[in-house]
Amino acid sequence: MAGNAAAADGNILSGIAAGFLDLYALGVTSAVPRLLAAQASSSNSISQDWRENDETCALPEAPTAVTPDTVADSLSVSRPGDHFAALQALRVTRGACIALEDAPDLP
Repeated sequence: MAGNAAAADGNILSGIAAGFLDLYALGVTSAVPRLLAAQASSSNSISQDWRENDETCALPEAPTAVTPDTVADSLSVSRPGDHFAALQALRVTRGACIALEDAPDLP
């Protein structure tokens, strides 16, 4: 079972994880889904820090600063506010995060 989310600022990703962890703890669900997240490649602080820090490393407290340049305004984030919580959510759900390029034909 997997769930997908845009990572952006990280708060939706960490919120989804918290919700599923609560449901699991209450016995409402028998498993927590693996979270799969995506970010715009120019706004990829979470995906970059995810790739560079495997489960044996301490998670970085501060996000890697990036200079966003994407047509997706809502995903354009230079320093995600919920960066650490998003990385924790990915780790606890055995998830992953990738960066995607803007489609060349977008305005």
